[in-house]
Amino acid sequence: MSNTTSPAHGYLRACSDAADHEAITLEQDMKRLATAKGLQLTAIFHEFDSGSIDAFNELVEVIRSTGARDVFVPSLEHLADNGPLQRALLDRLEFGLSATVHALDELPHHQDDVVTASGADQQGTAVSSASRE
Repeated sequence: MSNTTSPAHGYLRACSDAADHEAITLEQDMKRLATAKGLQLTAIFHEFDSGSIDAFNELVEVIRSTGARDVFVPSLEHLADNGPLQRALLDRLEFGLSATVHALDELPHHQDDVVTASGADQQGTAVSSASRE
């Protein structure tokens, strides 16, 4: 068996009123879950502007070019607050790109016992962001 891990990507919508430590905690949780699933979270795409999907489009392009098929989000609401838009973006990932979307908030509570910090932060994670000027 190989010790290499498959790449995965993260996506989160950073609310302007959310504290930086909340975003850092979400990033760490996504990294830990990826590691527990035998994946390496290689990039996290941040959306900073309300209504923007620039970082989402960047994520789509990276998935197309790398072939990585796992995406981690804190919750599906990070894709969009609007239900139809959320479904459209999720469909684009799942059906358009054959990606698997892992939402942290959909995990059973006992999953926290399985996901540990060991090795989760040992790998460097590229962080990407898109914002409107």
